[in-house]
Amino acid sequence: MSLQLTEVSFIFKKMRFHHLFLLTLLVTTPAIQAQEVSYLPQVGDGPIGVIDLGLQTEFIFVNSGDAAEVEIAFISAGPNGDPMTLDLEGIGAMSEYSFELGSGASKSFITTGAGNPVDGSPQVGYARVTVGGQQAGTNGSGVGGTAVFIQTELSTETIINEAGVPLVKALSEFSLFVDTMGTRNTALAIVNAGSARTGRRSWDIDGAPDPLRHDR
Repeated sequence: MSLQLTEVSFIFKKMRFHHLFLLTLLVTTPAIQAQEVSYLPQVGDGPIGVIDLGLQTEFIFVNSGDAAEVEIAFISAGPNGDPMTLDLEGIGAMSEYSFELGSGASKSFITTGAGNPVDGSPQVGYARVTVGGQQAGTNGSGVGGTAVFIQTELSTETIINEAGVPLVKALSEFSLFVDTMGTRNTALAIVNAGSARTGRRSWDIDGAPDPLRHDR
């Protein structure tokens, strides 16, 4: 446990002689270590069906604050939120991975694309990222991150599509702009980290409820 010194000052007035005395005490208190939990709402790895496509996820982290301890846990998209084991290049197959991230440092690692280490089936889920080791009271942990969702043509190892999924904190409500005009589409990954029921509502560009997609 680290300690910090807090200066506490008291002023006493001796009424009879009208003198002021300043007494300064140094009080030793434990420094509270912050622990911040965020989420990468979508990660995936493995072959896609019978077509010549596969998924990989590259994880990228940067730290603009003090040195921190980072733990990332992979969780299946199934109804029970079970741990999900991913094979990470140069690291191995694991459902949790911890590392230290120094001040100003960055770190990246990627899944192998092999899918489930047991049967090779594709895996899709999300990641819970816990950052610790920094003093509470600062403006956030300083650790940011992105999961890059990569779709590859397996026979040629050619990247077909990439999508960045940012590291986010849990929210009770939020709004975003969605575009589905022409060839454009907006993808949305949502993780329910709690037990409450979630839903969404949609409005068109004029603010009217979308009758086909309003309540889900």
